[in-house]
Formats: sequence, structure tokens, C-alpha cells
Amino acid sequence: MCITTTKVHAHSGDLNNDLVDRMAAAAHGFDSPVVNIERSSIPIPYLPLWKSIPIEQNLRKFITLLSRNIGFEKFLSLYRNLRYRTMDIHWEATFFYLNDDEDSSHTSFYASTVKANRIKHMFEEIPTIE
Repeated sequence: MCITTTKVHAHSGDLNNDLVDRMAAAAHGFDSPVVNIERSSIPIPYLPLWKSIPIEQNLRKFITLLSRNIGFEKFLSLYRNLRYRTMDIHWEATFFYLNDDEDSSHTSFYASTVKANRIKHMFEEIPTIE
């Protein structure tokens, strides 16, 4: 059996997408990696795979970490960031500093502005008169 996923734009008014969003929010802290899909009242266990490797942690957390890692890899591979590849940088502490002022459950213009200024300062991209 093959399960096909389709990307649906968030907040598009799609009733099924809204239902799945509510279900995902309700199951946010659920730690089981197995997804049970009931078919004719017989539960069929599915173990999600990534590149043929079983995902043995919370699926939502796995997707979040995967997305962050892909984004970081793209960021680090930019030509302008070439010099940071050879430096001994503690990236976890760096990102903690950048995200320190903002609660992860909401976004504010002030916190976004502070974060943008920290990033520009860190990467020496603030326009100045020499």
C-alpha cells in the first residue's frame, strides 16, 4: 500500500485541512512513532520511514529538525558564508542567542526586528559609513 501526500496551503479554508490541523494540535505531545490507520475496523500499523530508515521519534519533532537542518545546510552553503565553514563556531549557542527574546508560540514585530538586527550585526551586513 502506498500513501500519497498533497501540500495544501495553510488557512485556505479547506475543511479537511482544518480538521487535520486540529487533530495535529491535539496530538502534539504524543510520542509514539507508529501511525495507526483503521481500515474495516482492523488497525494497520505504519512506521514512517525517511530514506528507508524508520523514524523512531515523534514525527512532528523529526520533521521540524529535518527542516531546520536543511535550512542550515542551505545557509552555510551560500558563498557569502564560506568563511564560517572553517571557523570553530558553536552553532547551537549562536542560534539560542538569536532566538532568545521570542517565545516559540508567537511572533512579534519587535522580536523579529531584534533578531534581524542581531543577524545583520553578526554577519557584518549592517550598512555603515567608513
